[in-house]
Formats: sequence, structure tokens, C-alpha cells
Amino acid sequence: MRIPVSGVLICCLFGLGCSKVEDLQPQSDFEKSTDSLPAIKFDLDSTGSKVVQFDSIAQGGNFSISLTGFKHCKLKIQNQGKTILVEAQGKNWKKDSSNYTICKNNHCRDGVIFLTNKQYYKDSVIIKPVDSCVILPFRHQHSENFGDQAFISDFLLPPGVNATINTVSVLNFYGYKYSDNLIYYEAKKVGATQKWGFDTISYTLNGSDGKCYKGKIGILIGDTCEASARDDNFIVTNGYREFLEDEFAANDKDCNGNISLAFTTRSTPAFATATVQNTASGFGSLDEGTVNQTSIKRLFKYTRTNPSATKDIFPYYFKNLNSGRVTKAWVYLQLN
Repeated sequence: MRIPVSGVLICCLFGLGCSKVEDLQPQSDFEKSTDSLPAIKFDLDSTGSKVVQFDSIAQGGNFSISLTGFKHCKLKIQNQGKTILVEAQGKNWKKDSSNYTICKNNHCRDGVIFLTNKQYYKDSVIIKPVDSCVILPFRHQHSENFGDQAFISDFLLPPGVNATINTVSVLNFYGYKYSDNLIYYEAKKVGATQKWGFDTISYTLNGSDGKCYKGKIGILIGDTCEASARDDNFIVTNGYREFLEDEFAANDKDCNGNISLAFTTRSTPAFATATVQNTASGFGSLDEGTVNQTSIKRLFKYTRTNPSATKDIFPYYFKNLNSGRVTKAWVYLQLN
């Protein structure tokens, strides 16, 4: 029979042979069991947080907590070690877990905390079909004047292989398969919206070795001495930058080092009204507008939409308003 604490004290006071005072506080079920502690499960946003309480699991009293830690979240001990704050790190994780141990009166038991990210998104993996055709080296050809006609046969075929032309397609102007080994091309305005100073001919070949071959020919059209679009490199800080079109055109000089004062630029080949569009890489957006209602100068506003992107790219088109010739270049961005 357990003796109340007051009774033990009385025995000692009156010299009735008291040799040891025991902890007479009743043990909870926590100390009596050796089973695993209940699993703690909850959902969390990618940047969310949650306070986890351990009082009810430890069933009161003084206790200590230890954890193995999470891979994608950080922990903060609070409330004199009786609660923890779990904070997500903002990454695209799916699930996380940590073992936890509660010790009370020299009796320890283990459990597990399971987390699920409510904002997890499965990376879309695009599996491109394997191209069964052999890719031929890219080559260039110059057409002096708009409207020039040409029969192209040189260097069409792979070295040492007899082949016949299967298909022909043209980006801007006009061309077709003339015979098994000739492509007809004409830099004339057939459905073209601008006087493009560039074009691309794409073609496929059926080889005598049973293989398929693919080739491309870049066509440079018009006066190559006049001002033309040239590639640019810029640094973007904090995910946003505005570009006046003069910044793009600063290096678009003619062969004498001059630039035409009569020009305009666009971010799309339509040369229509201002647009907002994604960049070629899909990591940002480009808002094309004007400086004011009376100026023809363009203002391009770039915004990074993928926080983890470090590079981006978009095309721009330079139009010489004197000749009407349109050329294309690329803007390469380093994102800091």
C-alpha cells in the first residue's frame, strides 16, 4: 500500500524509522509503454510553417525532445522544448520525414513525423522522339537581290552517298523540289509580311544506303553592307530590366560603322501592335511598348518568371525604314 507523502513526513518527524523517501507521483501511460509513439502527419505549403505540440503525446510533466531533422524543412525549438516550429524552405519537394524521440523520467520512446507538400508539382519531362534522320552540316548562301532565282544543288548530298530529295520547306519566301537533286528558290514576296533579309530552306533526303538525311541552308538576302540586326548580351538584376530599342540597335551598324537613323525594332516578326509574350526559353516575359504616344522608339520590359533561371533569350527584328529590309538577331540575358 502506497503511503501518502504527508504520512512519510510524520513518520520521520517522530522517529518512527523512516529510511527512504520515494517519488510517489503516479507514472503516466507514457512510462509504462514501450510501443512506438504515434506518427504525426500533416500537409505543408512549399513556403509554409506549422507548430507541432508534444504535451499530449508525453502526457504532461517534464520531458525532452530530439529529432533527426528534415531534408527540405528547418526546425526551431520553442516553448522550453515542448513544441517545435517546422518551416518549409520553398523548394519543390514532395514528401519529408523526421524521427522524433521523447524522453521522460529516463524512459524514451520513438515516433515519426511525416510531411506532404501541398504545392508539389511533378516536373513535366518531355521525351522527344528519336530523329531517325542523319543531320547534315548547316550551310549558308547569299542572294544579292530580292527576287533573285536560284537552283541549288551544291553540297546538298552527304559525302559519298547517292540520295534524292524528298521534301523541301521555306521559312519566309518561295522554294520547292525541282527534281531529285535540285531545289528551286526565289526570294520573292509570296505570302511574306516583310522584306526579310534572311530565310531558311529545310530539306530531307532519301539515301541509297537506306538512311534519311536532313539539311538546312541559311539564305542571306540583300545588301549586307547596310545596318543589320546583331546579337546582344545584357545583364538583368533582380529579375527586371527595361530596354530602349536604341540599346539593341547600338551595334547594328553598316560596314562603314554607321547606323541608319530611320529604323524600328520589334520582338515579333509581325511588326504589328505592342505585345506581351514569353521568351524563347520560357523563363521570362517581354512587354513591348512605346516610350510615349508620339515617339516611334520602342521600350521593351523584361520580367523573369522562373525564379531559378540564370539565363534567358529572345529574338528581336531590326527594320531599316529606308530600304525596308528586315533582319533578325538574338538578345542573350544573364540573370543575377
